[in-house]
Amino acid sequence: MTPLMIVTDLDGSLLDHYTYSFAAALPVLRQLQASDIPVVLCSSKTRSEMQLLREQLALLNCPYIVENGAAVYVPKSHYPNLTLDTELAPVDGAPPEWRKLFGSDRAHWQSLLDNLPERFHGHFRQLSQMSIGQITDITGLSPDDARRAAQREFGEPIQWRGGDTLKMDFINELEQLGATVLQGGRFLHVVGNWNKGRALKWLAESINGTGGAPITIALGDSQNDVAMLEAADHAIVIKSPVHDAPKLKRTQGIIYTRATGPSGWAEGLRALLDQPGYLAVSNG
Repeated sequence: MTPLMIVTDLDGSLLDHYTYSFAAALPVLRQLQASDIPVVLCSSKTRSEMQLLREQLALLNCPYIVENGAAVYVPKSHYPNLTLDTELAPVDGAPPEWRKLFGSDRAHWQSLLDNLPERFHGHFRQLSQMSIGQITDITGLSPDDARRAAQREFGEPIQWRGGDTLKMDFINELEQLGATVLQGGRFLHVVGNWNKGRALKWLAESINGTGGAPITIALGDSQNDVAMLEAADHAIVIKSPVHDAPKLKRTQGIIYTRATGPSGWAEGLRALLDQPGYLAVSNG
């Protein structure tokens, strides 16, 4: 059987939009783990946030993708045959990991935001300018989790506070300066020439083993998941309680869930993996 690789968004997908719970997804997640199918967390979250979630989800042996595709981290001990190149560098950690970088650090994007025309000033607030209490108020995170969220290394999230027309002008201005602006669940993310789809493709090609490149299944709920959902062999679009489904160009290999959050996550994977030739998970 051709190997599988699950690549999943977190907030609003594997994690409930309001409570951040993943309980409803656990039965399916445990079956995937028992079958040695890697579940790759792929989110706007920081490495610090990801480390905690990987421990809670028992996914320490799986690769993960941080900050909307800015970097991929791969546990060295579980991928000894990974083809390394000059763009990979060893990273301290437990367990040891390899890192693949795709863009500039956070300071570059902060500088762009600081030097935007006057007409945009006062209409957005950068995450780096917020207190832990303000981050907690916006996200509903605990203070400890908010501190982890603030430890960004690459892009800069912002809270938009202006109108829709000015927002489009703001995005166009940043794009002309070389930035990519992604709409997440709560923030606009100002990043470089990277995205979740590019990271997914690199990872699938890099862990190509004796069974060939894995069949990739991506799960997401928002517009910043589009590149990942387009790049995967199969896309599962999870219904959101707060916004419309992301718009995809692809017309084949898509499942739209009826349930939201981790319940939709489990629903979508059951619908796909119960098909002939895949892992049956209906009774999990």
